[in-house]
Amino acid sequence: MTTMKIDPAVMRSNDVTKEGLAVVKADLATVKADVGAIRANYATKEDLARLEASMMQWFIGTSIAACGVSTSIAFALVKLVH
Repeated sequence: MTTMKIDPAVMRSNDVTKEGLAVVKADLATVKADVGAIRANYATKEDLARLEASMMQWFIGTSIAACGVSTSIAFALVKLVH
């Protein structure tokens, strides 16, 4: 059997690689947690349907109110003129 000589520079580079791998694993765990939080806050189709209905009600209500205010102003101006 032959014995293999291990170069100290190679050993140091392997240690650095192991340390780097540990850092990457820690970062990966952080990224997984962040992605999990993002996925938990996704909007579902139901959420979007409720939002659409709410926005439609707000738009119709605002339009009716604007028409009412415009009509009131028009009548007030007509009364002031005559």
